[in-house]
Amino acid sequence: MSESQIGNREQVGTGSQLVVLRVEAEEYGIEIMDVREIVRWQEPTPVPQTPADVRGVISLRGTVIPVLDLRSRFGSVEPKDTAETRIVVIEVGDAPVGVTVDEVTEVLTVPPEAREPVNTLFVSEASELGEVVNLEDRLLLVLDPSKLIGSVTGVVEAVAA
Repeated sequence: MSESQIGNREQVGTGSQLVVLRVEAEEYGIEIMDVREIVRWQEPTPVPQTPADVRGVISLRGTVIPVLDLRSRFGSVEPKDTAETRIVVIEVGDAPVGVTVDEVTEVLTVPPEAREPVNTLFVSEASELGEVVNLEDRLLLVLDPSKLIGSVTGVVEAVAA
């Protein structure tokens, strides 16, 4: 998927749309309305004394945006950036935040009956997961942007100020 602004697309039919992301071998989804845009990889400027999963900040058309690395967040020992690496800019409140993923693979329309709540026996309430999408051939874990940036809230607030 090339660099694009996608946050203004409407829902198709009765389903909602997810941007499907690959982080290592796993697929995740983010609601399309939470995605402001997808940009090609650019090396963030490191910010001292930030959590390990914060890669730094980038300037996107004059706006400074913190960048969180989902690979580090989800336990990758040594994330490697490739030609497919993307920064997905999500909106959390009024603050844009970039999340680094290995690849953005598709925009998928999901029927409402395919959505299921996350079982709290396996995942804590504080988890980044919002729900599970159960499709015939695969499961997608849907990320909750507000929970996703929980550990970097101070960084986001400092950059947004």
